[in-house]
Amino acid sequence: DEIGIYEFLSKKDTLEALKADKQKLVQLYQLIESLSSYYIRGREGRDTPLSSIPFVLAEDEQLYAPNDVVALQVKLESLPTFLKAIVATNKKFLHPDIVKDEKAVTQLARCGLEIVSEQTVIRETRELINNTKSPDKCPPFWHYPDDLIKATLFLFTSGVSSIDTLVVEDGSLQTPKNTFLAGAPLDWRPLWE
Repeated sequence: DEIGIYEFLSKKDTLEALKADKQKLVQLYQLIESLSSYYIRGREGRDTPLSSIPFVLAEDEQLYAPNDVVALQVKLESLPTFLKAIVATNKKFLHPDIVKDEKAVTQLARCGLEIVSEQTVIRETRELINNTKSPDKCPPFWHYPDDLIKATLFLFTSGVSSIDTLVVEDGSLQTPKNTFLAGAPLDWRPLWE
């Protein structure tokens, strides 16, 4: 009797037996590619969507639904402390042996797995800065103005230059067009002063 990939992923006892063999799990996750989005969402309400079936192995060696797991593609230790809160989540982290396989991660993402990459951190940092219109709107896990300045420098060193506000010398927030860079070749501040 043949069994399809959806049915296999739905059988918790079979998956429990596979937990020790990460390579087999990776191959199993890659097979999700053969499922249409229609099937992944659950056919006409007859099936449970794959996003809520616990078949994804997390780093704690337990199985969770894809919606409850995040694939970290950025090293936490490489992030500045004030940015780690962006990655902080109540979700479980995908098992490191599975994170290494791009195809498996891509297929799990189709089922609801969240992926946190360097680009994700950059995008969310940019959004946080651009939403900070005044010191009291600074993210609650950042210290104003120090962490906002560090986040801005992080974006600049990452190649992002389009941000809405900058912390200026007096500690206030200004748009870049209202900001002078002291000592720059075109520093007009002395004339203004």
